[in-house]
Amino acid sequence: LLEFFAPVVFASLVIKSIPGHTVGSRSFALGLGFLASLSVVYLVAALVPTAILAKQPGYNVLNAAPWTFWGKKIQPFFEHTFVVPTEEKLRKANRASTLIAL
Repeated sequence: LLEFFAPVVFASLVIKSIPGHTVGSRSFALGLGFLASLSVVYLVAALVPTAILAKQPGYNVLNAAPWTFWGKKIQPFFEHTFVVPTEEKLRKANRASTLIAL
């Protein structure tokens, strides 16, 4: 739950500190929209793997959510989000520089 509430609280404090921030202002609506989208993304990212795991033998609705949370690995996330695309772009840049050098 900390991974959900910490960003929401931080974003709320940042939105609250915006000058001219009052209920009904554009910044207020923007802030509420951001918090709503953040909440939906978090719920979808948590519920979809939990629903898939709950259908597997040996798991049920009550124990699928904790197993899903503990099964998340940060290293594969960073590899597929940052390392793999960066390596691919470096390979393309290397090929392009080789062609230019020739």
